[in-house]
Amino acid sequence: MNTGALLLGQAPWHVIGPVLDRIDPDMRRDILSTPGLPGRAILEYVVTQGTSGDRQAVAGNPELDPKVLLRLAECDDPAVTGLALQHPRATREVILQASRTARPPADLFATAAARRPQHMLYALVEAKVPAAVRYAMTGLRFDHDFPAADAVMLRGCLNVWRLAGREAAAAALADGPPLRNRVRAEAAAAVAVPDGRDRLGRLIEREGSTPVVLERLRLLQNRPAPPRSADGIRITEGSLHRLLLLAPHENLRWPLVTAEHESKPWSEDALAALWDQPGCPAELISGQARDAAVHRGEADPDGHRATVLRRSRRRAVKAAALEHLARTMPHGDDSPVRTAYREGLLTATAIVTQARHADAGLRVFRNLTGRELDTARTAVSVLTAHHLGESTEAWAIALRLLPEFAGTLPELLATARAAAG
Repeated sequence: MNTGALLLGQAPWHVIGPVLDRIDPDMRRDILSTPGLPGRAILEYVVTQGTSGDRQAVAGNPELDPKVLLRLAECDDPAVTGLALQHPRATREVILQASRTARPPADLFATAAARRPQHMLYALVEAKVPAAVRYAMTGLRFDHDFPAADAVMLRGCLNVWRLAGREAAAAALADGPPLRNRVRAEAAAAVAVPDGRDRLGRLIEREGSTPVVLERLRLLQNRPAPPRSADGIRITEGSLHRLLLLAPHENLRWPLVTAEHESKPWSEDALAALWDQPGCPAELISGQARDAAVHRGEADPDGHRATVLRRSRRRAVKAAALEHLARTMPHGDDSPVRTAYREGLLTATAIVTQARHADAGLRVFRNLTGRELDTARTAVSVLTAHHLGESTEAWAIALRLLPEFAGTLPELLATARAAAG
């Protein structure tokens, strides 16, 4: 997370917009787009009141939550919806919404479809431009890593039919890679008759039923996304499980998903993809979060903090972290402090008040999530409420000073408040 985002995220909601207007455009963009979410208050401001540039910056943040992506996809700005469409965490729900207003890239046809990432092509079959849909269909991959490609091809065929008629759909089907044997003849028969659209729809429903989707997830269970094909082309963004769930499918029947998980737990990649789907039940999310906490050494299976280090080692880690805090410089190695924090040896309050440089203290938390990040936000919020309050100018000055300020965070905040008058 950008340290400016961590700081500004603690501002009162009504102050955020005026503060963003007072800072440098590059800083504003960095706060919104740097990996690591900028905080709920900032996101809410951007979605409801931000400029097109703000929304584009947030839509380009690789860690954006799909729920926020969906809200961005609902706006009428093609520049924003186009980014939402191609986001690595976009769900099928986001794609369908964003495709209503998004436009295909201006340079789309300058590159062969076969050289485009598959997640881009899966999204493009929902475009409102027949040529873009046909283009996407020609680049779909049908090897064993892409078991849902038939459903995507069929959906593209149906969309071309809706946009340009049956003959165009038949031509698009003929121009694309051949479907697998199980659906090839049925698809050809559907586009051969005037009332074949309903047949195509039923084929897509069959290919996207929950049992079929779960069977395919199992096929990909332990198969990470190959980042490149044999000829060096980037295949997709994220896991193959996430790509699979971009293909047409019914609203997942979650009792079937959880029953499968209880029978044989889903892999980490599969669960990460499932979490982002609408309606994912809490037991899937909380169970995996608990497992991850155990893996990190935060808790044992009974919920008690695990003793990851011997007591003597823990004392040494804490001493090293405190020494590091006293001399740490911006952009230096902060891993000793982060380790001590994650092991419960240093509090967030101690870090943000004792770090020699304010920016370095905040940077300790940049890659953290969940409870660890929320605890840090609370520690920062206590300080900002005391020093900055609702002073727009003080908040803006604090952000401007943050990158180079040679002092602790409390000293920075006091300086900003004094300068604001």
